[in-house]
Amino acid sequence: KGAILFTGDSFTMGYGVDQNLDFPSLVRAALEREMGAEAPAVVNTGVGNSGNGRTLLWLEREAARFDPSLVVIQLTGNDFEDNREERLFEADHSGTLRPLPVHPPGLARRIQAAIDDTPWIANLHLVGFAREVVIALRQRRESSTGERVDPNGGDELTFAILRRILAVCGERNWPVLGLAVEIGAGRLARLGKLFEEARSELLVMPTRHERPDLYYDRDGHWREQGHAFASSMLLDRMRLQRQN
Repeated sequence: KGAILFTGDSFTMGYGVDQNLDFPSLVRAALEREMGAEAPAVVNTGVGNSGNGRTLLWLEREAARFDPSLVVIQLTGNDFEDNREERLFEADHSGTLRPLPVHPPGLARRIQAAIDDTPWIANLHLVGFAREVVIALRQRRESSTGERVDPNGGDELTFAILRRILAVCGERNWPVLGLAVEIGAGRLARLGKLFEEARSELLVMPTRHERPDLYYDRDGHWREQGHAFASSMLLDRMRLQRQN
């Protein structure tokens, strides 16, 4: 069997929990218990503080060598801002997606990269403070330049990127499962329609308001219980797919 690929941001990467307690690792462990030597490999490509453009580039350029049997696309509400911040792509009014020249990373991105490259830091709750510094730097820059005018300015770009991600997976016959985390109702409804049109399913995690026990109070990442909940949802869906 081909590998199960997990794509996403700090939730997929496992901020806030010990090694092997992130939800991709929990899925791997459960499949190995259930399937033994027949269990597919699990590849976690999650990168903290990143948008969906990086996922698209990786799927287009690198994913085929893993012969994916499933691609799990984890999405969060801050993807819309991250996609605009990263400037890997732009979308016109018709939804046409165009790649942009790669710019050197700014200070906020360099701070995040330093966190990502130091595993023991990423596992500390202090990462919540570091993320607040990143957010503050962004807000300071935006207030001084007037860059941030429309709080929904990244919506069309994000939907265009996700439409292309789903198209790439469809063209290559890679099944997809989406996992939505803390996304507002309007955006979530539109995402659901996008996945439905691609004949894929979008699973939705309970919000912090609905299940505060799954989330840390300070930075909003999942506790161990949140990762266990996410892995359980995904495993249930994978078992159904195997039966069918």
